[in-house]
Amino acid sequence: MKNTLSDKGKKNVFAKNRISPVVSNFHQSIVGAVIWLYIFVLAFQTFRNFTKALKAVARLWRFTRKYRGTSRLKLARVDKRYYWDLNNPSFPSLAFKNNMKDELQRINKNLLVKGKLTTMILSVTNNCVLACEHCSEWNCRNEKESLSKKDLALIVKKFQEYGVAQIQISGGEPLLRFDDLVELIKSAKQGTDFWLLSSGVGLTKEKAVRLKQAGLTGVVLSLDHFDPDKHNSFRGNRRSFAWVEKAVQNVSSAHLVLALSLCATKHFVSSENLLKYAKLAREFGASFIRIVEAQAQGRYEGKDVALSEAQQHILDQFFLKMSLDNKYRSMPILEYHGYYQRRIGCFSAGNRWLFVDGNGNMHACPFCRNKEHRNVISGSLGEMIEALKLEGCPKTRNASF
Repeated sequence: MKNTLSDKGKKNVFAKNRISPVVSNFHQSIVGAVIWLYIFVLAFQTFRNFTKALKAVARLWRFTRKYRGTSRLKLARVDKRYYWDLNNPSFPSLAFKNNMKDELQRINKNLLVKGKLTTMILSVTNNCVLACEHCSEWNCRNEKESLSKKDLALIVKKFQEYGVAQIQISGGEPLLRFDDLVELIKSAKQGTDFWLLSSGVGLTKEKAVRLKQAGLTGVVLSLDHFDPDKHNSFRGNRRSFAWVEKAVQNVSSAHLVLALSLCATKHFVSSENLLKYAKLAREFGASFIRIVEAQAQGRYEGKDVALSEAQQHILDQFFLKMSLDNKYRSMPILEYHGYYQRRIGCFSAGNRWLFVDGNGNMHACPFCRNKEHRNVISGSLGEMIEALKLEGCPKTRNASF
């Protein structure tokens, strides 16, 4: 198997510069206790009642256990902040404080408070230099830009006023609008974490630093195989793996949080492949691995790409092993939506997160497109989100809390 990391010099570069951002058990215990204490203080400030605050935190603890299969928080530390989930803001931060207040209000059924959004995924372009096997934007790939800089700024402003805690910027390839990205993030108000979802194309050290200075929190790089040739084939470009390698170094050197995103296909999912991927992610110094199951959307539309129950079980067990087993303590934090979706429901469709496409239209998520035309620029955001919630996720039930 050909693997660029087999080159001794290149491996030494990663080994020298990569210290696992995942903290030790002792460190985790201390910080975890501080986070839960902080949440209790917020609960007491919210409810002004010790008993109500305690019950609210206890229910949140139980919900976390259902969501992650454990109440234990595996933590990564980057640039003096702690991270445990790609869809939750970092601690300590204003975004975390505001989002947690909202979560606590959701818990108290006596409060008629409409839950706000944790995450909004915003596609800033349909353009891309790759031809990915699973591309969800295939039907509109490389169409003329629809959203101007002014449109993007308006969308961000509306969602920030609504109270979104996190905005993940996607495409196409969002780096193709690099200058617009920098301006968009820099002009946003405080209280929202910004992430970039990218293939790594052209992410130089200078660009990574500029994004960090503008206020970017982290980068989620798409890497769909540990074997360079297989990744390149999946992405439709023989240079794709090398771009990821360079982006990995530049993201880390700019003190941005690094995550890797894997599209889990029928051909890939096995315990052996998953472990090899995780080991490579650790070598890269990643804080997170995000696993997304292949969906019959975009280029995969009409194709039999759904994982078998046996493969889903493999992913479930891998998720729990990476989260709980001390043997894999230094491995990146694993995020796998399928685990909680099959147990407690989906957080999309405005429940906690949603997707805005390259034309400014709102959908449940990038893989579940709504037929109803809801344009964020011209419509009333609050009304559209409530309507989206009523429709729910097209494929599964929404999470009840």
